[in-house]
Amino acid sequence: MNLYLVKLALVAALMYVCIEECTAKTYKPGRALQDRIHKLCKGQHPAKLVSSSVWAQTFYIGDKIKVMCYACGRPRPKITWYNDNEEIIFKPNMRVTEWWIKKNKVKSYLEIDPATEANGGEYMCRASNRNGYDQKFISMTALYPNV
Repeated sequence: MNLYLVKLALVAALMYVCIEECTAKTYKPGRALQDRIHKLCKGQHPAKLVSSSVWAQTFYIGDKIKVMCYACGRPRPKITWYNDNEEIIFKPNMRVTEWWIKKNKVKSYLEIDPATEANGGEYMCRASNRNGYDQKFISMTALYPNV
């Protein structure tokens, strides 16, 4: 039996996901992420984060920040964003975009534009439903642009 181990797969700019081992029969290049999400979501009841943005990021003040969480569960999880352990109170420069995918999956993006120094800190994405929750921390560090 041949085993392939793909440690990190680039999904989009600054978004990486870990991919599990799979046999030669089940490994399909370009489909690894979809296969992993399907495997984790099928028949699963508690909320589970299956993909998210990198755990630590830096940004320049004035730039756009965009972080992502993808979760599944039955019933479909609700994604809530936190900054420094407090639920985010949205301001004019912040927005969340959410997509429901089939009956049990949801993808959420937190977007901040333009970013300020105050937008730095520890962010948390929490996916929850009546059967449980899962959370992921994303550290954001502000940098001053070179003048």
